[in-house]
Amino acid sequence: MERPVFILGSHKSGTTLLRNLINGAEDMFVVPLETHFFQFTGFWVQYALRRTPPKELTFDEMLDAMRSHLQRSNAVTSTTSDSVLVGHWDIPRFDHWMRERAQQAFFRKDWRGVFNAYIEAIHVGLFGSPPHAHRFLEKSVEHAEFASLLKQLYPDATFVHIIRNPYATLVSLRRHMTIAGYPMLEAALASLETSYYYLFKNPYIVPDYLVVRYEDLLQHPEQTMRRIAAHIDIPFTEQLLIPTQLNEPWHGNSSTGRAFDGISTQPITAWMDSIHPLEAAFVNLRFSHVLRTFGYKPFPTQGSIYRPARGENLKTYLKNRCLWLLHSRSGLFPT
Repeated sequence: MERPVFILGSHKSGTTLLRNLINGAEDMFVVPLETHFFQFTGFWVQYALRRTPPKELTFDEMLDAMRSHLQRSNAVTSTTSDSVLVGHWDIPRFDHWMRERAQQAFFRKDWRGVFNAYIEAIHVGLFGSPPHAHRFLEKSVEHAEFASLLKQLYPDATFVHIIRNPYATLVSLRRHMTIAGYPMLEAALASLETSYYYLFKNPYIVPDYLVVRYEDLLQHPEQTMRRIAAHIDIPFTEQLLIPTQLNEPWHGNSSTGRAFDGISTQPITAWMDSIHPLEAAFVNLRFSHVLRTFGYKPFPTQGSIYRPARGENLKTYLKNRCLWLLHSRSGLFPT
């Protein structure tokens, strides 16, 4: 379990695509779902869509959280999910490995030992045995907050942070959050704020930190994957251009529900047809520095932000417009 790779980035920014492209690398166990390790071990998570307060957990409480996560993965069939692994899990084997390998490390607060055991137990739960690979790759949306701690636990770790056009990210995230009508945007905006904060901060304090643009990955896949392969020290092969999961073709987790064969450039501009003026206004107000730094062209607010969005009920409408008034007057996100 040496020289791990951690992929970082917000929801709907391309992290899953990148993970599943690297799934073709040799001698590396690519963990096929987000581990949410720090959340499940009681750390304080600020990322709004995974926000949890700090808590002293017992070993059984930690294991219950991890087990529940795998059980959900074993049942969820949504095409927008990070990972669809229905029927692949042997939960009792996962439990047994964690109790055998993680319990003493947990009591010592040896978080690297617990993390290693968790990664191994995931492999055992999927395949019945621990991984033969010497390296692993993991991605969780909230782990950008913990990059410096991960570097402390794994001094030889490397990091790849992927960023997507903020307009496209917000639209895709909003679609992902929509269950019954248009959602309240506060959690999505706060999550992006946190992710961008660490995107700017981490390269100054964490060695071996590479930032890549999602659009470059789609438009220039070989060039971008060669750059990533060199950074994480793996040989480039044509297999790194084909997204797979558990050795099967992966057809994407687009918020539109559209399946893709390989890498598609369609997501680069698809957001333009469905962005609401309020969403564009929020991005222009809060994330202009992100647009400027990473070369994204500003998109004008077309139409009135006070026009209700499709599927936006009255309660949600009022909360979203009050949020806009608060932001536009103070420039701050509510906590």
